[in-house]
Amino acid sequence: MKSNTWNEVILVDHRSSIRDESGREAFDGLVAAAIEMPAYETEPAWQGDVRIFKYVDSASGERPFAFIVNQGDLLFYVRAKGLERVPGGFAALKIQFDTANENKRGEWTVRIASKEDAERLNSFLFSV
Repeated sequence: MKSNTWNEVILVDHRSSIRDESGREAFDGLVAAAIEMPAYETEPAWQGDVRIFKYVDSASGERPFAFIVNQGDLLFYVRAKGLERVPGGFAALKIQFDTANENKRGEWTVRIASKEDAERLNSFLFSV
């Protein structure tokens, strides 16, 4: 669901920064599904000069997921608080997405470059 601080201007800015049509379709897919998830308050935001989209657990206030908006694709983050929420853990994530990696902070990342990638990620993580 949309957070109380949802900002449509930021959402439009984030989307318009994506040069690739398939990246925009991926963005649209992730955002549309996120808005429908009652378990998470979601919103586009800025983290310094980085365009991000946040998922905040409505019950706990934890931020288990987010994605960064790049010019051609999205970089979806499974943060420390989200690791246990991934069915089957990193191995299962890697099977689903060959772009899955673990960063230095122990977070998992997945490049999402198409509508199909977004749909698969939504289905895998959120059963959407």
